[in-house]
Amino acid sequence: LGKTLEHYKRRDIAKYLIALFGGPIEKFAMQQCEALITFSRFHAAHLAAIDRIPPPKIHVVPNGVDMEAFKPSNPPSALRGRYGVEGVTIGYCGRIVYLKGIDTLLKALAIVKKRYEGVRLLLVGDFPEHPEGHWREMVKGLGLEGNVVFVGGLKDDELPGAYRSFDIYCQLTAPVYGFEI
Repeated sequence: LGKTLEHYKRRDIAKYLIALFGGPIEKFAMQQCEALITFSRFHAAHLAAIDRIPPPKIHVVPNGVDMEAFKPSNPPSALRGRYGVEGVTIGYCGRIVYLKGIDTLLKALAIVKKRYEGVRLLLVGDFPEHPEGHWREMVKGLGLEGNVVFVGGLKDDELPGAYRSFDIYCQLTAPVYGFEI
């Protein structure tokens, strides 16, 4: 949260205050609820241990996945061809933000690249906190200019094909998130 707070403090005081005080306000609100729904046992345990929500108030309802849309035997999208990507392709889909570990993913790619020169990373997602140029500078600083492709956001119906375009999918996450869909 540190880099996010830093960014907002300089650019958007309202978002800075939300980021700064949102957690305690959210915790207080959750404690006042009669029931909470979360999508994993991990989150339920976190709410009970960290936020002190009584376990009987917490109900786990897992996220659903459209098994027909995400069937591995369906064809991949044309992402690789559109961007001229060949060789081993790592993919990520989500917001391009520090909270999602994008900086860590890029640093890891710099290490992997030393052994597998042709590896490519396709980053699918929008840039809600730092502009694309911020991330491009980071890529340049790590010597990854030819190894990272910024795809931008995709529509929901384009995502299943995008996932099938990757040889490897990497989803880093904040410790409080557990595993998403």
